[in-house]
Amino acid sequence: MVDNQTFRFFDVELSLTGESDSVLAALHRSFGAFHCAEPDQNVRRLEAELIFEDVLPGAFSVHFDDGSVWRLPPLRPDELAGLLVRHSLAQVCSHFLLHAGALGWRDRAVLLVGNSGAGKTTLTLALEERGFTFLSDETGALARADGVVHPFPRPPRVQDGIEAKAAPDRLPGWMPPVGHPFPLGHLFFLGDRAKLATETKQIVVLCDRLDPSLLPTLQSTFGLRDLHATVCQGLPAFAYSPLAGLPDFSKIENLCFSRGSQVLDVVKSTPASTFGERPRCQPIPTSEATLHALGHLQNGYRSRLFRTVYAGKPAALYTGLASTLGRVQCHWLQPGHLEETVNLICAAID
Repeated sequence: MVDNQTFRFFDVELSLTGESDSVLAALHRSFGAFHCAEPDQNVRRLEAELIFEDVLPGAFSVHFDDGSVWRLPPLRPDELAGLLVRHSLAQVCSHFLLHAGALGWRDRAVLLVGNSGAGKTTLTLALEERGFTFLSDETGALARADGVVHPFPRPPRVQDGIEAKAAPDRLPGWMPPVGHPFPLGHLFFLGDRAKLATETKQIVVLCDRLDPSLLPTLQSTFGLRDLHATVCQGLPAFAYSPLAGLPDFSKIENLCFSRGSQVLDVVKSTPASTFGERPRCQPIPTSEATLHALGHLQNGYRSRLFRTVYAGKPAALYTGLASTLGRVQCHWLQPGHLEETVNLICAAID
């Protein structure tokens, strides 16, 4: 049992109590920069209590102050810590949180936006080696009020399948010096623009449990393509390939809830970049960039930002994000050989 501990993520505070020594240690290892000694009465507060479950060794239940309960299978402390942080970030309203590497260059921020496996961390660390200021390798925190990108300091993580040529002797566990906020100047979308419509992707939905009847019901109700059960980040999950015309995800989530499965997170993935081709870069207009950025918002429609600030209206969210990106130079970037890709980024922003 530990005393109340609080971590502040922009306009949200996570307060943790209960049987959480190992989880708290994991939070401090990865998110220690967000620990705060005194609570702030002007931010949204989430209170979570962790309780060991007797039915299965290592299983936890998480009880939130709004009455919701997660009953989780055995997870590593870092997996549970990450899940709690992602849940906290889904409540943030002060920032657009993009799946992106974030850096500062001179007086402007650069965001490298992409799905899991796109090469964000490798490129972020390679640019840090070139003199860019490290802000984050996974979360581009773009303030809605003024278009400034704020740091999201946590140790970088290079995923399997990505060629980690940048600072290999300092991973894992190395934390580069983290800079101050920068106004956003450049936005790069990682991937092959020509293959966007046909590129193999997966939507992976993480749940606290999977009822045996859930997948057959999802299949018969929505006809999800390539639907199958899996495990992701230590949690039971199901994956499917997106197609045009699929229902609003809220309908999928509601069906999951009706079958006793609570959706905890949604992950989009693409084949991992190997940095083995010739890189290409081209500018794109703000309207196109905004549409693609919407697909890279952390938790997307599930966020409190979408449901409250924008009243659940996609057009309102699009307009708000487009206004923030109005003066930003936007690009499509097809990563290739690492050094050539870094040179291409540097040329585009100079």
